[in-house]
Amino acid sequence: LLLVASPLRLLLAGAMRPRKLRPPRDDVQPIDGRGAYADGPLLSLEEVHSKGILHKALWLHVLSSDHQLLLVRQPARAATCAGRLSVVRSHHVRRESDEHCARRMMREELPGLPKHIESLLPLRPKPRWFLYEDGDGVRHERALVCEWVLRLSLNASDAAQLLRQATASREAEPLFLSLDALYRSARAALHGPAQYCAPALLPAARSGGG
Repeated sequence: LLLVASPLRLLLAGAMRPRKLRPPRDDVQPIDGRGAYADGPLLSLEEVHSKGILHKALWLHVLSSDHQLLLVRQPARAATCAGRLSVVRSHHVRRESDEHCARRMMREELPGLPKHIESLLPLRPKPRWFLYEDGDGVRHERALVCEWVLRLSLNASDAAQLLRQATASREAEPLFLSLDALYRSARAALHGPAQYCAPALLPAARSGGG
């Protein structure tokens, strides 16, 4: 006997199942000096930055199959690093783990690319502090940054095309650079115009001598 549930029955059954609520993006849980989540209320990202409160963040280094690194030019109206290039970045939401944060970023910041991902792994065994004063004198970054690397099965040209199509409504501009070009550009940026957000912290600027 084949039983077919009515649309109303299916609707009611779905309504009775508990929903997984997505936490607000700007709910940040402060941390202590050891990097552990601290007790206390959740804070907005604006408050965390304006008061220089310790918190967790994650940088995602996205590499194409032809070894080019994804950078994102921040919108001109962005609160941090307006008009400048950076790797894909986000702050931890509530008390999420590093891996959960990386996978959330993968879904939210790289639409169109998740099914073309070969691997997602930590880049460093330990996080490091990112203490940065933006030029406006208002924002004080005090983040413990975890870095992960995401490898794509697509070359840079195909990945950029998919990403632009999926993010056409956003103001941020994706750009892939070869590691050699990034090295030369990032090293020059240390003593030149502020094209990058904190260029000394780009992987290419930290490699090699000089």
